[in-house]
Amino acid sequence: MIISLSPIKYELFLRRVSANSPARVTLAKAKEIHVQSSRFSNKRVIVCDRSHAVALYKAAMESFPEALQEIEIAFKHDHFCWS
Repeated sequence: MIISLSPIKYELFLRRVSANSPARVTLAKAKEIHVQSSRFSNKRVIVCDRSHAVALYKAAMESFPEALQEIEIAFKHDHFCWS
């Protein structure tokens, strides 16, 4: 799965997730991509399997609901691709 977050959302999510959370390791592996187009901003991209995405979803529900929309989009896209 591919989850894309703005740099600000990524940093806030990373700060709010506890050090013991399984989601912390997945978040820490995110890569920053630079987009040249002025219509898009730079992004943090998280590539993970479904189980890690579930851990991120649960962590977002608990500590950073602002990231839920981006994670839900990844689930919808993943379902669409593999259905």
